[in-house]
Amino acid sequence: MPRYFFNVRHRPGPAGLAQDPEGEELADANAARERALTVARAMIARDQFATIRDRMDCSFEITESYAGF
Repeated sequence: MPRYFFNVRHRPGPAGLAQDPEGEELADANAARERALTVARAMIARDQFATIRDRMDCSFEITESYAGF
């Protein structure tokens, strides 16, 4: 089963990417998309984030490989 990483882009540049170092094993890209939607809804429902100023201006960058720095 492929492992997908759900990185969150919250501002431009390398410092604006919160990387998911663990990822999650999912059946396919459609399952990864559904998981991203579920997590995004949960993120929007939270009150605040330490590093993300405008959560409505964020996006997921889903990859099948970890690009840790």
